[in-house]
Amino acid sequence: GSNNRCEGTPFNISTTKRECCMNDGMFYTTQTFDPGRFFRFRIVKQGIPDCYQCSETRQNPGIACSDMDCGPDRYCKARFQKSKCVCRRTHQRCSTLAISPVCGTNGKTYQNMCFLERRACSKQNRVTVAYRGPCNDNCVNVTCPTGQSCVVDQYNKSHCVSNCSSCNSSPADTEVCGADGVTYGSLCRLRVATCKLGKTIGVAYLGSCKEGSDCSTVKCSRHKRCLTDETGQPRCTSCHTHFNCRRMSRPQSQDNEDSPRSTEICGTDGRTYSSFCALREHSCNVGRLYSIKHIGRC
Repeated sequence: GSNNRCEGTPFNISTTKRECCMNDGMFYTTQTFDPGRFFRFRIVKQGIPDCYQCSETRQNPGIACSDMDCGPDRYCKARFQKSKCVCRRTHQRCSTLAISPVCGTNGKTYQNMCFLERRACSKQNRVTVAYRGPCNDNCVNVTCPTGQSCVVDQYNKSHCVSNCSSCNSSPADTEVCGADGVTYGSLCRLRVATCKLGKTIGVAYLGSCKEGSDCSTVKCSRHKRCLTDETGQPRCTSCHTHFNCRRMSRPQSQDNEDSPRSTEICGTDGRTYSSFCALREHSCNVGRLYSIKHIGRC
């Protein structure tokens, strides 16, 4: 009809734009109607307002995006009758903000919060701020939020972790032998010790530590194998049946907001590996547990 009003029949007020426009020659409006309001516009005002032919989506992006729920960090963008969600934070916009480095929970440093949030949006992952400042290989210059403690993991990356203060005893607590040769009353107590030490300890095997134990006497849980570590102690370790390290070691794309990071690592056996996965695969194959000496080639 005239003035972008739909007249005549039939009408359907309980459908979506996608459903409506599945057939050729259909019209759609972004207006929302209950039966009473629909009747008034149709009869009294001679037609439904803001009504466009589905093929006119190109000129009316609001129509194409009417059914899109992009969430708080993205908005709908329509082009050539197709709509998609795009991030509100652009590289250009983030570049205008002051440089204030933050370390993400993925271990990567970002120039500012805007770049981190942009990456989380574009990759649709849950990267958040681990702590303010660049990512460090130690806890010396890391200031964690209140209630959290800094711990260096097996990759020599620092993290701010919570629930480090104390443990509540429970009948379900099971002793574990730490990789440091100390028996802990529960996994929680090992975690508290890790926080106090500031470096990951890890579980050697379930149960109390036994002097003189080796892989012939230690039973590991399902999906784990016993490997001998560099001190000669048994360690229950995740060894996947089918490693896919080639996919995991592909070079990462180096966007402007990210600091480049080498995927190669130097193992404590003096060999260079393409990734931690490759190091773990080799350890599982030879039955001896090697760790990361440092990031980069040996």
